[in-house]
Amino acid sequence: MKQFADSLGIPSANTFEENDAQHSNQNLVKGKRMAKKLGFKKIAVATDPYQFAYMTLLADIYTPGMPMLTFSPDSMNVYDLPLPEINLSK
Repeated sequence: MKQFADSLGIPSANTFEENDAQHSNQNLVKGKRMAKKLGFKKIAVATDPYQFAYMTLLADIYTPGMPMLTFSPDSMNVYDLPLPEINLSK
């Protein structure tokens, strides 16, 4: 996801990756830990509407109080747009 963000023009210095998580709950915990180490004062989890329902439950258990962001399912047509080319060998 970092490579996609970088290829879309988000400065690489503003994107981060956590490579140890194997499950969504670990992603929440390890991502929050990483953000704290980086000195972030505010963080939130952003996900699509379909994952939002179960991610909200996981966040309530593993990272209580962390805000969750999503978007309207009416906006899902964005998934039909082509993704940028990235080098997957990295």
